[in-house]
Order: sequence, then C-alpha cells, then structure tokens
Amino acid sequence: MANLQFLKELLLQIEQCCEVLASVEAQTNRICKQIEKIDSAQKDERRRSLSKDNSATIIAELASVMSELNNVHQLLEAHK
Repeated sequence: MANLQFLKELLLQIEQCCEVLASVEAQTNRICKQIEKIDSAQKDERRRSLSKDNSATIIAELASVMSELNNVHQLLEAHK
C-alpha cells in the first residue's frame, strides 16, 4: 500500500515537471520571437541598438524561465 501511495506521488510530481517544462518551452519560444524581431529591426541601419522595451521583455522572460527551471530542479532534488 505504501508503494502505491509513493507511485501516485511520484506520478503527480512527474506531471508537475512536465507542466513546468511545457511552460519553459512556451517562454523560450516567446524569447526566440523577441530576438527574431530584434534581428530584423537591426537590419534597418537606423535601429542598431536594442530598445528598452525589447530588452526588458527578454529579461522578464528569461527570469521566468529561470524560475520555472528552479522549480523543476527542486522537484527532482526531492527524489534523490
């Protein structure tokens, strides 16, 4: 019976990790789109530097990705 409970908890935590990883994937895709916008904007010689809005968005997305990865790390550490 204890093994069954352990397996249920393990499956729940694996599911949580999968949800977090899906979130990280979505955030990473948004970051890539922001970078693509910057690349295309920089082709125009008048816009060589990163705008404050673009850089703030990218920084916020990266912070969110780091937070989600930390959550996955903590879940995995719990099962060592």
